[in-house]
Amino acid sequence: METPQSAVPGDMLVTMRFAALLLSSCVVPMVNAEDIPFLKGRATTVRGNTRTVLRIDPVEYQLIQGKLDTSSWKEVETTADKPFSGPAFNSGYAYFEVVSDRPKAMLLEATGHGMVYVNDVPRVGDIYSFGYVSLPVQLKQGKNTFLFSTGRGGFKGKLIDPPAPVSLDLRDTTSPDIMKGENGKLLVAVVVRNATTNDLNNLSLEANGVTTKLPTVLGSTARKVGFEVKPNKDGKYVLNLKQSGKTVHSKPLILRVREANQTHKRTFRSEIDGSVQYYAVTPSTTKGPNQALFLSLHGASVEALGQAESYGAKSWGHVVCPTNRRPFGFDWEDVGRGDALEVFEHAKKQYQTDPSRSYLTGHSMGGHGTWQLGALFPDKFAGIAPCAGWISFNTYAGGATYPDTPLGDIFRRAAGTSNTLAMKPNLLQNPVFINHGDADDNVPVQQARTMREELKDHKALQWNEEKGGGHWYDSDPEPGANVQDHAPIFSMFSKARIPAMNEVRHIDFVTANPAISGKCYWLTVTGQEKWGGASKITGDTYPGLAKVVLTTENVTGLRLDLSTIAPYKTVTVEWNGKKSTHEVGPTGLVELGKAAPDNNGFKQVFANNVIFAYDDRHGNHPSTTWARNKAIYDAEQFWYRGNSSVDVLPMSTVSKLTGNKRNVICYSASLDMKPAIRDSYGYLTTSTSAGVQWAYIGGSSVTGARLTERIPLFSAGVGIPNMLMIEPTMLEKGIEGVVAAGYGNGDMYIRP
Repeated sequence: METPQSAVPGDMLVTMRFAALLLSSCVVPMVNAEDIPFLKGRATTVRGNTRTVLRIDPVEYQLIQGKLDTSSWKEVETTADKPFSGPAFNSGYAYFEVVSDRPKAMLLEATGHGMVYVNDVPRVGDIYSFGYVSLPVQLKQGKNTFLFSTGRGGFKGKLIDPPAPVSLDLRDTTSPDIMKGENGKLLVAVVVRNATTNDLNNLSLEANGVTTKLPTVLGSTARKVGFEVKPNKDGKYVLNLKQSGKTVHSKPLILRVREANQTHKRTFRSEIDGSVQYYAVTPSTTKGPNQALFLSLHGASVEALGQAESYGAKSWGHVVCPTNRRPFGFDWEDVGRGDALEVFEHAKKQYQTDPSRSYLTGHSMGGHGTWQLGALFPDKFAGIAPCAGWISFNTYAGGATYPDTPLGDIFRRAAGTSNTLAMKPNLLQNPVFINHGDADDNVPVQQARTMREELKDHKALQWNEEKGGGHWYDSDPEPGANVQDHAPIFSMFSKARIPAMNEVRHIDFVTANPAISGKCYWLTVTGQEKWGGASKITGDTYPGLAKVVLTTENVTGLRLDLSTIAPYKTVTVEWNGKKSTHEVGPTGLVELGKAAPDNNGFKQVFANNVIFAYDDRHGNHPSTTWARNKAIYDAEQFWYRGNSSVDVLPMSTVSKLTGNKRNVICYSASLDMKPAIRDSYGYLTTSTSAGVQWAYIGGSSVTGARLTERIPLFSAGVGIPNMLMIEPTMLEKGIEGVVAAGYGNGDMYIRP
C-alpha cells in the first residue's frame, strides 16, 4: 500500500533528538566494540511540514544559532532487536552521544530518519528504511553528537567498523541483465565508501579483466560509481576496487542472463548527472522495428522491474518502464520526469519503435505521473491511461498553500508545473482512459471522478470504475494485472496515433514553464510576461492562405515551425489581433515577440550533468568547511533520492574549466553584503547564460548559510523561486521570514 510522499518528510520538517548512549547517565565510552547501537537517548516531537521551502522548525532554529537544548526532551530507550517507536519518531528529533577514546572512522547505518547531524554536520538519512545507507563518519576523541530528524517511525541505528578504509557496498547496485545474443559492454553502478579523510582520485574498478577509472570519491563519504563489464555466459563477476592499481577491496557480483523475449533490465548513462540508471522492458512477442511503445510508470515503493513484470507481453509493442530514479523518487515530477523522458527516448532508439505509436500509462503514483506527463507533453503520446492515479499534490499528497498576496503568488508560480488541472486543455488533445477501483483505500476513487468531471467535454474519454476493486487487483485470468494491464486500455491505444505536424491545424495549449514544456507540435512558447503563471495559447493554421492566427495570454515570445505547413512562403501571422508578415526560410522557423530563453526556474539546474561546486576562496575558513559539507550533503541526498552520482568540486577547479557546458550549483557562505545584514540571511538564486545554468546556495555568513541546509531541493512539488532570501525567523514563522523572492525583471517581492 502506498504512502503519500508528503507524509515521509525525508528533507521535511520532522524533529527529534537522540540522547546519549550512557554508562550511567547517558554516555557509553566507545572502546573497541565492533558495533555501537543507538539504544538510549532523548527525543522530542515536532510537527512535519508541507511541500515548501518555508520550513517551521524550532529545533533547527536553535541548532543553527548554537543554542540547542535537549534537557527537557523525553528520555527514550530500546533494545538491540527493537526499533524506536512513538510520536517523536513519526515526526521529531532524537539525540545521542557517543564517547570515543580516540579519533576513529566508523560507518553510520541507520533507518527511519530523514537526515542526521553528526557533530553538527548534516548527513543524509534513510527515511524509507531501504537499508543500504552506510556513511563513513569521523569520530573525534571525546564526545560525539548525533541528532536524527525522524519521519516514518521505526528508527534504529548503529555505528560499525568499516571492512576496509575504502570499500565496496553492493546493497544499492544498479545493474542490467545480460541479454543472450547481445555483445556490447554493459554499465553497472555500485557504492564506494571512503572512510579516510582524503579525497581519492586514484581509484579504479576491475571486473573480470575490464578496468574503469572511477571519479573522485571525497573523504568521509560514499559515492555511487558507474563502471563497464563485458557480458558473459553465467553473469558471474568479481569486482576489485583498486587504489593506485592495488586491490583494496573485492566483492562478487551476479547479473541475470535473459532471453530476448523475457522481461529484462537495461542501463544507460543519464545526461542529467552522468549517473547509471536502468529501465525494464516486457518485450513484444513480435520481432522487428516500427512497433508501439507503451511507457508505464510505477507506483510508490515499486520499481521498474516489478512494474514491467505486472504486464503480459503484447504482440504489437513493447512495455517500457522507467524507475523515477528510485521507488519513491520524485513522484514523476522534477528529476523523476526527466528520468521518464530519458528512458522514453532511449527505448525508442533501442527498439526502433514507430514514433506515431507512443502511449503513456501508469498506476497510483504512476497514475499521477501519467496525468502530469500527459498534461505537460501532449505531442509526445498518442493516448494516456492513468490507473488509480491522483491528480496533484494539492488534491492528495500534502501540497503547500500560500496566502493570497503578491508573495504567496510568487511561491505558487514556482510550483506551477505541478498544477495538473491548470493544463487541462492539453489533456483534451488525445484519447484518455481513466481506470480506478471503486474500493481503493489508498488513492480515493474521487480523484478519478474529479478528473472525469473535469474532462466531461472530452470527445475521446473512456472510463472504468472497477466494482469492488481496491488499490491493486487482478481480476481477470489473462497474464498481467488488469488494475493497469486492462484490455480496453490497449484497445483504445491501438486506434490512436500521434498526428504528423502538418496534420495539426488547431492547437489549444497551456504551459507554466516553457523551459520544461513549452512546445506543442509547431508552436513553442519562448517568453512569459509573468514567469510560472499559466501561459495559454490557441493557434490555427490556414495553409491554403499562408496564414496563422494566434490568441495568447501571459506570452511575450513564440516560435513557429512552419517547415511542413508553409515552407518558403510569405506568411501572415495574426497575433492577438495584430498582423505581421514573415518570410519562411529553409529552417521553417518564425520568431515572434520577445523571447526569454534563459529563465529556466531554479530546479532546472538539476540537469545537464550538473556539478556541485563549493566556494574554496578562503582556504580553511569555516565558510569553506560549511560550503564543502553542504555540497557533500546535497550529493548524498541526490544519491539517496535520485540514484545520483554528482561531481563535488572546489569552485577554483570549476572556474578553470574552459568551454564548460555543464550546469553548476555553487555553495558559498561568504556573499559580500552590507555589514548590517552580514550575519542574518540565507539565499538561493539562479541564472542562465548560453545554455548553462548556475545556481547559488548559501548566505552572507555561516550562520545565514545554515538556513539553507535543509531546503527540500529533492522533494517533488516544492517550488523554489529564482531568487529567495530568508532570515532565521523563517524557521519560526514561515513566510514571514522571507526577505525577498521573485524572478527578476521587476517580478520581485522585497519586504518593506
